Amino acid sequence: MFPGNHTLIQGLYRVGDSTMPGIGVPAVAASGILCANTLVGVKQMQELLGF
Repeated sequence: MFPGNHTLIQGLYRVGDSTMPGIGVPAVAASGILCANTLVGVKQMQELLGF
């Protein structure tokens, strides 16, 4: 099992290929996207994109 992006320290998130299946840049990018989705809700994202 992979640890995911949450840590025991509030406000500290974990990203990288060790948090998601896969190797290299695709896994790192995907973990960054998942972490960003954790931090920003759908409504906030729509506001930022101008929807």
